[in-house]
Amino acid sequence: AVVSTQSTGPFNQYHMGITAENVAENYGISRHDQDVFAELSQNRVKEAIKNGVFLDEIVPVAVKSRKGTILVELDEHPRDTTLDGLSKLRPCFKTDGTVTPGNCSSINDGASACVLMSRDMARSRDVDPLGYIVSSAMVGCDPATMGMGPVPAIRSAVV
Repeated sequence: AVVSTQSTGPFNQYHMGITAENVAENYGISRHDQDVFAELSQNRVKEAIKNGVFLDEIVPVAVKSRKGTILVELDEHPRDTTLDGLSKLRPCFKTDGTVTPGNCSSINDGASACVLMSRDMARSRDVDPLGYIVSSAMVGCDPATMGMGPVPAIRSAVV
């Protein structure tokens, strides 16, 4: 398995991809199930991009490099993939693992922004709210299974 040190966690001193291996092992998620979900996910995002679902959500960004400037307008991760192609990939974090370059998260960058304000401030600025915060939660989890972090947070917020 080839592992970059760029994504080594500060708490457990191993690659974040190992946390995906830990989750798969702890919850009995097979390699096949991961590949099936990866194919489904890739197909869904490609269809959404084709239908312009994200056009109002992605702001093009000019990225300068030694080769010049490119305009990043779409998520760089979506791939043309098949279940057969995914099944041929080798594990990338553990020699006997189940997480591959085709069924794990990609290493790419993104950013988001959200303007929050009180109802009174929105009224004073004649702003129509797009949504409301009705609940929130902050919960920690073992860094060895950090991919499970949203589970207890959602359970706490949706009580």
